[in-house]
Amino acid sequence: MKERPILFSGPMVRAILEGRKTQTRRIVKAQGELEFLGGSGDPKTDPANWGWGPDDDGEYCSLVKNPFAGSWARCPYGVPGDRLWVKEKWRPVWHEELFCCVQYAADSSYRKPEIDTEERGFRFADMCDVSGDNAEPWHSSLHMWREFSRLTLTIADVRVERLQDISEEDAIAEGIERFTKDDKVFKYWPTDPADRPIRGLEMTWQDMPHDPRVAFAALWNHVNGPGSWEANPWVWVIEFKRAEVRG
Repeated sequence: MKERPILFSGPMVRAILEGRKTQTRRIVKAQGELEFLGGSGDPKTDPANWGWGPDDDGEYCSLVKNPFAGSWARCPYGVPGDRLWVKEKWRPVWHEELFCCVQYAADSSYRKPEIDTEERGFRFADMCDVSGDNAEPWHSSLHMWREFSRLTLTIADVRVERLQDISEEDAIAEGIERFTKDDKVFKYWPTDPADRPIRGLEMTWQDMPHDPRVAFAALWNHVNGPGSWEANPWVWVIEFKRAEVRG
């Protein structure tokens, strides 16, 4: 079992914490005509299924082949059973009760991390001392230490598909919520637009779509840029379960 980092935005972190998000899609670097073996199974006991196989170093990984280039692309996120630790927007703060701790932008919660070494502990204490009145600006998720991560996910499955092949059920598993009005009208959006709007992706009830795939397409274009949904790239579909939530 290996552990690797993975980045999530604030709304998607909230969706994972609430149990609404169990899938994520990430673009495959190798595009064009790809060949992927379908199926399922444990990669180490059933490597013929799902395109599992050893790479040049003998490590089992998810493989997808570009027959024209004659090369294989490995999933950078791992295989079933591997773990992903979530990197999210954060900042060091001084808390009256917790002292040196981490605050998370997704829900403004606090956590006192366990630091691996004394040297890193002193570094973290200095960071918190600088913040003083909690005015320290938010830090990019790219710069999160492993000790600061509160969410660890276990990969349940990996596959490759075209982005637009996503089903309504999978769009909901990506964190798209269903909202109702008068218990009759169902509409979909990543978060409640009134209570928790996504910056740059605000939407009124009147304009919210009736199809979760349309809502996911809007979210994808917001995150990856205009036209990225229409490009319909090959994507890694990573299904996961929460393995650990550190409070």
